[in-house]
Order: sequence, then structure tokens, then C-alpha cells
Amino acid sequence: MAEIGELDQPEDVEQAQVRRLLDVGLTLLIDRGTSEAVRVADIVAAAGLSNRAFYRYFASKDDLVAAIVADGMRRAESYLRHLMDRETSPEGRLRAMIAGFLRQATDPVIGAATRAVLAQSERSRDIAGSAARTSLDMIAGLATDPLAALGVEHPRDKARLLAITLSGAVQDVLWGRHERSSRPQEVAAYCLAGVRAPVDAR
Repeated sequence: MAEIGELDQPEDVEQAQVRRLLDVGLTLLIDRGTSEAVRVADIVAAAGLSNRAFYRYFASKDDLVAAIVADGMRRAESYLRHLMDRETSPEGRLRAMIAGFLRQATDPVIGAATRAVLAQSERSRDIAGSAARTSLDMIAGLATDPLAALGVEHPRDKARLLAITLSGAVQDVLWGRHERSSRPQEVAAYCLAGVRAPVDAR
């Protein structure tokens, strides 16, 4: 049964409901971790909304999970831009971005949240793949201008290679927990040496 006024909500109310579902969904996914499944019924009960409200915005729990991941990516980009804007040199901007992106994996709360969110999705591989592609695009986009300012040849191509390297380090931390992959200074030194290497034209 629809709640009063539920069928024709103002845009700000709809935005608030979506935000509520995203926030509550993320909290429940983290709380349950990888051991106990979260149901749509659990999410709407915790959000104080109806099933009808949930399905107005999301076709399934997996659609909500994908939206939570996308929302996290937007927040991560905003966070990285903030860190980079505090630096004045191109190299400083790149080092800040690399350290900030690694922190998303090394932070125990954020790392656990990422693993829990993906574990709760039946389409985790598809969602993780989409997130990985978005992450590569984000890092490459953030890195291109600083690389160009450093005088690096083919900055767009090198930014993509840097993004691939950095994403690999993050995946290693998230799932492998290898200590060396989580050291920002070492990862930054490796990435900066790589992008400065000459391109073989053959």
C-alpha cells in the first residue's frame, strides 16, 4: 500500500529518499559484512520507507549496490581533487592523488566497506568491473594535466598507464593485503619513474 503522498513526490523529497536508501543500504551492507545477506525488506525497514518507494528508484538490490558503488566513486573523486588542489607543483599533485587513492584501500573502514558491498551483490563481478573502468577513467583524467605540466610525453597515454598501475596496487591491498602495495611513497616513486620513461616508437 502506498504511503500518503508517495505517488507524486516533489523532486527534493525524491532526492532525499534516494539519499536515504543509499546511506542506509551502505550501513547495512557494512554491518552485515560478508556473512549475512541484506534483503530489500531490511533496507526499506531501516530507511522508514515502503517497498513501493524502493522500487520507484531501484529495480533490485543489485541496482542499489551499483548506485552505492557509483556514489562512492563520486565521493572519492571529490576527495582526490581536494587533496590535489592543496598542492602547487605538478609532482605534488600526483603524489597527493596517489596517496589519497591508496588510502581508500588501506583505511580499514573503507576497505572493509568495499569488500562487504561487493560480497552482497549477486552481480558483484559486473559491478566491480564497472567500478574498475570508472576508476581508471577517473585516475587517468586527474593525472593527465599534471603529467602534461611535468613535460611528460604523451600525457594521456601515460595517465592511463599510471591509472592501471595504481588500480592494481589498490586491488592488491583490498584482496591480497600485501604490505608493499600499500606504501604510498613507494607506489608514487614507481608510478612517477614509469611515466617519465621514454616511449619506444617501434
